[in-house]
Amino acid sequence: MFYQKTNRFIFLLISIVTIILVTLLIIVSVTSGNTEAKILEKKVIKIEKATEFSQNCYYDPKQKWLSADVDVYIPLFRDTEQNGIWLFGDTIIGDIDNQTNKKVLQGFLRNSVGVVKGDPLSGKSSSTYYWTHHPNISNAKSFFLHPKEPDYWYWAINGISFTNENNTDSTLILFVLEMKFENDQPMGLNFEVNKCLTFKFESSKQDLLLNLQNPQFTIAEIPRQNSTNWISSIVYNDTEKNLYLIGSKPNNKTNHAVLSRISKENLLKEDWSHVEYLFENNTFLHSSDKVIPNLKLLFRNIPQESVFYYMPKFDKWVVLMGEFFTANVYMRVSDNLTGEWSNQISIFTVPAPYDDLNKYLLTTIKIQKHFITQENKIIFTYIINAGNWPELLKIGVYVPIWMRIEFNENYF
Repeated sequence: MFYQKTNRFIFLLISIVTIILVTLLIIVSVTSGNTEAKILEKKVIKIEKATEFSQNCYYDPKQKWLSADVDVYIPLFRDTEQNGIWLFGDTIIGDIDNQTNKKVLQGFLRNSVGVVKGDPLSGKSSSTYYWTHHPNISNAKSFFLHPKEPDYWYWAINGISFTNENNTDSTLILFVLEMKFENDQPMGLNFEVNKCLTFKFESSKQDLLLNLQNPQFTIAEIPRQNSTNWISSIVYNDTEKNLYLIGSKPNNKTNHAVLSRISKENLLKEDWSHVEYLFENNTFLHSSDKVIPNLKLLFRNIPQESVFYYMPKFDKWVVLMGEFFTANVYMRVSDNLTGEWSNQISIFTVPAPYDDLNKYLLTTIKIQKHFITQENKIIFTYIINAGNWPELLKIGVYVPIWMRIEFNENYF
């Protein structure tokens, strides 16, 4: 009898210890660097079209500019006729057939820019589009070309500008893919942002276009560490004077979000040797070119297109993302850029017929921070792509769709 009671006691003790150990393992896995520890509930938020911005980066048949992807707006000089530029990726030029209400293709270009006159928030701004203007190459299919290698061109993904206090000089910094076309086909196409282009402007010249056409911009290589792909998104902290770069790192058959930063001073000097990386102990440290085994992984499944934004009213960080082969816009939330980040939830599904994944693809989700005027709202754009030309040439396809998210006071 004593033997049986002892066995039962030992069995019970082992069971209790096992339960405790399993519980501790779960807690550790949930709170470790690359796993979401916060649960974000899918609450009701108001999402509607932001029609007041629809005149921005929309088709203009008079200029033959019909549609494009990427759609990044960068303000430059203040209180001048030329307030900023739009950066675009693949661009369709041509006409509009008024009978069929479809685009008539005349050219498919690698990228283009829109020079903005007036305040885009006023609803009265206008954009002049350019794509082939280059001082040395008359038939260029790309606005941003390598200054010495005409077969190489740049696809701008993100950018930022800095203007001095007197509004006399501005520096435009673009984060780009360097591409090469052979026989009109892309070679080595990938989503690793690996170059940084720096342009210098003088507001006194009042000629943004000539500055952009100048092939004498400087090129810097962005360092990559431990198979890390830079960059998915950028965030500038004006208080710290640091630019944060969110990238992706392949790990266990998925991409994890990782973080680095560079000071404004080093960025303007194009000194990438002083870039710092976020480690698992939540500290930023400079690293040599040696492999870094313990970068902090912010969260799993960061797509190739994501954008981060800080909401001061709620003291929260928000990231909007899309994923290939889905029709959904996803969101994560965190108290800090460095994490911990919430789980991923779907907050918006594109309306029919564009939710048909056999015909269409949701791409290029961008938070348009320069168009946000209310602290409880986010303005974002998305683009519907298509897998064939008949669908791609429809009005409403391959153009930025402007949306507004409104959070109530108790959402977070």
